[in-house]
Amino acid sequence: MRGLSIAPTGDIIWEYVRGAANEEIVMQALETGEGELVLCLAINQDGGLAKLDADGNVVWSRRFELAGWQFGSQIAAAEDGFLLAGFAMAPSRQADIWLGRCSSDGRLDWHSSFGDPASDDYATALLALPDGTYVIGALGSGMPLIHIDETGNTLWRRSLAGSRVHMVSDVIQLSDGGFLAAGLVEIQGGRSYDAVLVRTDVEGRVGIP
Repeated sequence: MRGLSIAPTGDIIWEYVRGAANEEIVMQALETGEGELVLCLAINQDGGLAKLDADGNVVWSRRFELAGWQFGSQIAAAEDGFLLAGFAMAPSRQADIWLGRCSSDGRLDWHSSFGDPASDDYATALLALPDGTYVIGALGSGMPLIHIDETGNTLWRRSLAGSRVHMVSDVIQLSDGGFLAAGLVEIQGGRSYDAVLVRTDVEGRVGIP
């Protein structure tokens, strides 16, 4: 695993390299208000977190050793901690969205998984909203966009674009409270994709006057 802190000029401020017997991938990084970084990790089939101080030194490192494949690919700040969203492999070998709530020192408080029973889906974008809830963008049938509360309960789920495999790669909230989701749509058997941009209202609906 390797991380770099780079100045606006392109100069390297510090470099963090950690060798390990396990495969470790940094899925995403979150900067805290103190200039520290929290890294969302995939460690073999497990998830994990590592916190680095402003100089790139490790403050703490955690690995979540759960049954099967369960790890976060997205991270957002939560009250006194972090929310992770990512990938879980169900016993049926179907991919689902995985959620994990962590304390401020990186310990896993709770985790859960959910998804469309008819198809694979997993989290590819995570947006924290001002009211303490979250919007998850996912890879799955119809470009899934899901609104959850702080405990992981689903408030609404929308399919933004048709029934083919789509992925939300990023989502932002607009000034009117609606959302803009950018992603990909499969157009030829997993070999060809088009970019797609979808604007919704505050409830995640498309085409509502």
